[in-house]
Amino acid sequence: MKRRPALILSHRPFNDANNHTIMAMITAAMLDKWPSDHAIKDLAAAGLKHRCVIRWKVFTLPNEFIVKVLGKLGNDDQQAIESATAGILCAV
Repeated sequence: MKRRPALILSHRPFNDANNHTIMAMITAAMLDKWPSDHAIKDLAAAGLKHRCVIRWKVFTLPNEFIVKVLGKLGNDDQQAIESATAGILCAV
């Protein structure tokens, strides 16, 4: 399996209890854009070297597959993703 960056969406108590973490894809794939892609503005804070987007391709991954934390979203990116999450996910 190739290592790839991803955005962690779930809180640590959930991750620990379920031994899985909910994530969204981070990709540099600019050729096949999705309308909901969010371009990461603060690459340095996120620990990324190249232009990337957060893509709402959501998945779970066993915690033991998480190798390291690269960084954290900058404030503007964090606020944009929190707003997008509220507009995308529904509460049942």
